[in-house]
Amino acid sequence: MAADLTTYTCRLATELAQPGNLGFFQTIVAASTAGGTGSAQEFTAPRLAQFQLMLDAAGVTELNTLDVFELVLAPVLMWGLLSALPKNETVPIDDPDIRRIVANVMAVLRDRRR
Repeated sequence: MAADLTTYTCRLATELAQPGNLGFFQTIVAASTAGGTGSAQEFTAPRLAQFQLMLDAAGVTELNTLDVFELVLAPVLMWGLLSALPKNETVPIDDPDIRRIVANVMAVLRDRRR
């Protein structure tokens, strides 16, 4: 799971670093404001489905999509919002921030397995 999550997180950060791609995040915020959480869920559903596929493939039942959303998607979106992502660059797989996010997810998983 760690390898898949690392790859996913790098791709997400790279996508958000491209000009105009923060529109997804801005759409979620606008939908939440205008239409409540139901509208926001429509926009986040594809990302959550990707997370669920990763969890299922790894046989992970201790985490749910909301956990991964909070631990992965939220921080990367905030980096994008705060312009903390390198513009027009591929985020490397060994990026320390990416490694920290994956390590946090794996730590939560280990803790829940005890």
